Amino acid sequence: MCGNKGGVIKLSEKWYVEVDGETVDLEKLVAIQIKTKFQFIKIQDRFFIRSGSFNDCEYIEDVLKQGEEIIKVINGISEVNLGLNSKIRILGATIIDEEVKNIVKNYREDCFNATISIRTELNDESKPENSMENWIELSEIDENIRKVFRLLNYGLDSFVNMYRIYEIIRNDLGKSYLKILEIDKSEIDRFTGSANRPDASGELARHGYLPGEPMKQPPMRLGEANNFVYEMIYKWIHYKLEAK
Repeated sequence: MCGNKGGVIKLSEKWYVEVDGETVDLEKLVAIQIKTKFQFIKIQDRFFIRSGSFNDCEYIEDVLKQGEEIIKVINGISEVNLGLNSKIRILGATIIDEEVKNIVKNYREDCFNATISIRTELNDESKPENSMENWIELSEIDENIRKVFRLLNYGLDSFVNMYRIYEIIRNDLGKSYLKILEIDKSEIDRFTGSANRPDASGELARHGYLPGEPMKQPPMRLGEANNFVYEMIYKWIHYKLEAK
């Protein structure tokens, strides 16, 4: 049951969130030197997230929820970035004595599901604009980037979620979004029409009923829409990194 307090801890004892996944992926996250409010660390062959904000929490589930928000960003990035290839999930909240790097207490309550599916067919991560470090740092300073990464936790396999991401990107870039993303207006119309109209996409559409004439262009199938939004996300992130 959630809602337990962590009890009184010494000044040298701090809250950490223990995570699990493929060792090679977790080692990558530990190796990344990022200027963020959190870090991945390895202690006694186990992997943890460290954040000063964890120690402001009164309840254990508050620590876990903050850890979940970090995992959402990391796994959202991995949905469209080759940096990680496995599922990252939270095991529990842990108290660690920072003076001796010793695990004091471990709480593994099943308060929520933090398992996210990760894509594997991704762009070249060796390019600077696709580095996990740059993406994580960008998410720390840009709320719209953070929103899209969180939404990517739900994948790109539904018109509902893809449309949400499209709306955030469009509104973020403003009237020049087509030029910036190098996208033709007719392709946007195909995407939005296919996403919205049940006469184009059936039960996959965002709406159950939509008046008006059917689309004149051929509908954009789900797989094609996936690739369309996937490319849009990359172009948007690259543009934001250049403007940073």
